[in-house]
Amino acid sequence: MLFRSTMVFKIEEQGGLLVLLAPYVRRVPDLNFSKITQLLGFFNHIHSEYKLVQCTLNPENGELRFAIEVPIAQATFHESIILRCILNLVDFMENYLQRIDEILYSPLDVV
Repeated sequence: MLFRSTMVFKIEEQGGLLVLLAPYVRRVPDLNFSKITQLLGFFNHIHSEYKLVQCTLNPENGELRFAIEVPIAQATFHESIILRCILNLVDFMENYLQRIDEILYSPLDVV
């Protein structure tokens, strides 16, 4: 099963951090507890290997998003940092989104 992704990046400032977001990578409302548990377990596994990108799931609206936070307080900031972060988000999605889709859309509980 192949799912396409449209990449929309949002950049915002939050208290001394530049946040690069890939919002609504997937919208999966009404996930059961088992799928949420599997997904969060996989996020923990991903974070142990790929520490730069944060994965979050909003259970209220089913938004799955990825983000990179870059501290900007009292620092010299160059546009190459934004480019590097965007490339990291793209690389992250290429490496992990298929597995996330398997967890989300499999009729069985995947371990």
